[in-house]
Amino acid sequence: MPEQDRRWTTEEISNYISKFTEVERDNVIRELMGAKILSNYLNMPEGKLILNSVIDSIRDYTMKIIRLSVDGFDKNKEEIKQAALQVNVAYDFIYGIATILTRGEEHEESMKRS
Repeated sequence: MPEQDRRWTTEEISNYISKFTEVERDNVIRELMGAKILSNYLNMPEGKLILNSVIDSIRDYTMKIIRLSVDGFDKNKEEIKQAALQVNVAYDFIYGIATILTRGEEHEESMKRS
């Protein structure tokens, strides 16, 4: 079984989270579970479709910003601002996903070393 698909036993997880305070344990469990669920979902066609759609929207809004800027920044300032806000929302979404996955990977790496 590839290491990334490794299934941790209850004992292994319990040993790992016992190193943390009670409040930290809840966060660690949430981060591990969230990363696993998200990773599984992103490997499904539906998850790939959503992620690709968000990436496509960033590209589309970026192209819109460029087109409007070339056409006349001052007259299109409000539309450019709205498109930039949309890019920011999409970026925040992707950044949030990356953060969840990274935190889960960090915990799994720590468990391997334990």
